[in-house]
Amino acid sequence: MSDIRNPESCREHPGEKRAGFERRFRAAGIAWPEYCARWLAAERCGGKRREALARKIESGEPLAYALGHVPFRELDLGIDRRALIPRPETEELAGLALEALRGMPGPPERRRVVDVGTGSGCVALSLAHEFPGPAYVATDASSAALELARENAVRNGLDPGPEWRETDLLAGIEGAFDLVVSNPPYVTTAEWEALEPSVRKYEPAAALRAGADGLDLIRRLLPAAHAVLGSGGVLLMEIGAGQADAVRGLLRAAGFGRIDVIRDRAGKDRFARAHKT
Repeated sequence: MSDIRNPESCREHPGEKRAGFERRFRAAGIAWPEYCARWLAAERCGGKRREALARKIESGEPLAYALGHVPFRELDLGIDRRALIPRPETEELAGLALEALRGMPGPPERRRVVDVGTGSGCVALSLAHEFPGPAYVATDASSAALELARENAVRNGLDPGPEWRETDLLAGIEGAFDLVVSNPPYVTTAEWEALEPSVRKYEPAAALRAGADGLDLIRRLLPAAHAVLGSGGVLLMEIGAGQADAVRGLLRAAGFGRIDVIRDRAGKDRFARAHKT
């Protein structure tokens, strides 16, 4: 299917109609009007459906929510307001998790992995799809998000997929796990106020906001992750730009060693990796 992050991969629609969508989106003040117009033009649907989608986008609804699906690595995920729209950085997080799993000795069937704050299920399902064998658990505090994640397991032929658990972070989850992976909320109060209106209006605030310094959830997650990891287990976590030093300190305080901060494709400190030693 067409890649929502790469308009050049989209199937072309007659240029004048695509240009018309772009003019409309630009006039409405929509971010990335050309990008949205190209992807809308590539969507396989009739004229009435396409016009209805255009009106949603004009109103400020995020493109992925308007279309109802989004590509994530090798999967096509259904997406709506029950969960955060997966970003390219989280695809990178899934890739790092796959690298970690593939580098672990012994048969995959002996591995246990937990995805904390799974949302749409994007990371857990990608791991289950690309590296079958381990026992996967995915948690979220939102029953609505878990419902969407289960739907995505069916949508991608991965049913029953991971064990889905409605819980706060890792409450009630017992170890020992080989890998804890998480994209927790890490947006600061100031960053939240500066986000595009479409994000603040449509996407679940609980999946983004994490207090004045963006570390409220991370502070609670790290000791819980350390408790459920087995000896030598790995924690992989997405973090906010500018949080690297603070996260290193929190990881050390939680008992982790061999701590690395990894940059994303944009060159920003985006991922923390640590080991239970």
